Amino acid sequence: MKNSIINKILKITADISLSALLLTNMTAAVSAISPPINQSGSWQYYDNGDYITVCGYLGSEEHITIPSEIEGKAVEEVTCITETGYSGVDFFGNNRSTGDKIPPPAETSVKRITFPDTVKRIGDYTFYKCLSLEQADLPQNLTVIGEGAFKDCTNLTKADIPQSVKTIGALAFNSTAVSRVDLSEGLEYIGYAAFAHTAITEAIIPDTVEYIGKSAFLGCLQLEYVKLSKNMRTLSESMFGNCISLKNIEIPEGVSIIEMNAFGTCMSLEEIHFPKSVISVKSIFYSTTSLKDIYFEADKEYVDAFRSVWIDDGILTSDTEAKTDIMSLMVWSLDMGADYSGVNIHFGEKPAAEGNSQQISDKPQDPQDPLKTVFIILTAVFALTLVITLYLYLSQKLHDRRRIREENTKQFSAIPQGNALTRLDSFNGVRCKNCGAENGEKASYCLNCGKKLKTDRQRIKENKNEQ
Repeated sequence: MKNSIINKILKITADISLSALLLTNMTAAVSAISPPINQSGSWQYYDNGDYITVCGYLGSEEHITIPSEIEGKAVEEVTCITETGYSGVDFFGNNRSTGDKIPPPAETSVKRITFPDTVKRIGDYTFYKCLSLEQADLPQNLTVIGEGAFKDCTNLTKADIPQSVKTIGALAFNSTAVSRVDLSEGLEYIGYAAFAHTAITEAIIPDTVEYIGKSAFLGCLQLEYVKLSKNMRTLSESMFGNCISLKNIEIPEGVSIIEMNAFGTCMSLEEIHFPKSVISVKSIFYSTTSLKDIYFEADKEYVDAFRSVWIDDGILTSDTEAKTDIMSLMVWSLDMGADYSGVNIHFGEKPAAEGNSQQISDKPQDPQDPLKTVFIILTAVFALTLVITLYLYLSQKLHDRRRIREENTKQFSAIPQGNALTRLDSFNGVRCKNCGAENGEKASYCLNCGKKLKTDRQRIKENKNEQ
C-alpha cells in the first residue's frame, strides 16, 4: 500500500518536473527567436551575439543610411521585427493588426535607403509597400534578398543587385518600377514572382541559376529579350506569362520540362526553339497567336524517334507506343481555341531546307533567304552605279561637243560670201591669184573659186626663178 502511494507521488513529481523542463525550453526558444528590441538614436535593433540586426527606423529623413555597426558589432542584417510585415510593427514603426492579409502602406517619407557593405541579408517583407521609396543602394556583400523585401514599392526605380547575391526570394521586387536588373554569376535561386509586374526590358539569367520559381516574370509588359541559364532543367508555370512584348526565346539544351502557360499570352512571340532534351511539355502557349516558326534543334531522324510523344492527362511524355505524330503534338501544345494556320515547324539546328519542314496548314510559305536578300541588294547597287557612271560619261561627251561647236561658231561666224575669207587675214592666210580671195595658210585650194593654191615654198621658188 505504502509502495503504491510512493510510486504515485514519484510519478506526479516526475510529470511536474518534465512539464517545467518543457516550459523552460519553450521559453528559451521563444526568447531565442524574439530577442529584446533595443534602440540607438532613430534605429531599433537586436543583438544576435556575433552581429547586430537592424529592425526599425523611427526618424523622418528622406535619405537614410543604415549604420555599419552598433555597440561595436557589425550590422549584418536588416529586417522588420516580425519578418512578415503582416503583424506587429513594420520597419518604420507602424502598427499592424495581427491577421491582416493586406497590410496598409508604410507611413514614411523615406525616398532613398543606403546600406553599409557589412549587411549580408535583407529580411522578408522589410520594406513592403513603402510607397515613397525610390532608390535602394544595396551593399556589395549582400547574399540574400528575402521574400517580399521590396514588394509593392511602386515608385522604386533603382535597385542595383550586387554580384554577391545568391538568393532572390519570392515576390522580392514584385510590382516595383525597376526597369533594369543585372544578374551576375553566382546567383543560384530566383523565387516565385520575384520580378513579376515590373518594368524590366531584358532578363539575362546567369548559368549558375538552376531553378526559377513560378510566375517569376509574369506580367512584365516591356520584357523583350530573355537569355536563360544553361543549367536550368525546368521552366516553371507561367514563368513568362503575359509578357506581351517578348518576341522570341531560345530554350537551352538541358531543359526537360516546360510547365503550364510558361509562355501564355505572349502576344508578340514569333518563334521558339525546343532543344533535344525536352521530354515533357504542358499547354505552354495559351492565347499566344503570333507564332510563325517552331524549331526542333535535332535532326529529323531524332525527331522521327521522338514521334512517340503522346498526350497523357494533359502532359506530353515520351512513350514507345506512338499515339500521335509530331504535328498533333504541336497542335495540342498550342491553344486549341486559336487559329495557328501558317505556323512552320522546322527540324535541325538551322531552319530546315525545302522538304524538311512541315506546316500546320497548306498555305505556301516562302521565308526569305538572307544570302538571297544580300545578293539582290548588291545587284541593285551595282546596276544603279553602272547607270549613274554611263549617264555622267555621256553628259561629259555631250558637253565637250557643245563647247567645240560654240568655239567654231565664234571663229567662223556666218557673213556674206564676198567677205567670208577676209576673216582669215588674222591667220596669215594665202591669197588666191585667180580671184584674190584669202584662204587659210594650210589651204591647198581656194575656197572661193576652187583654183589650186601655191604654197609659200612654191612662191619663194618662183620668185627666185624670176630673178
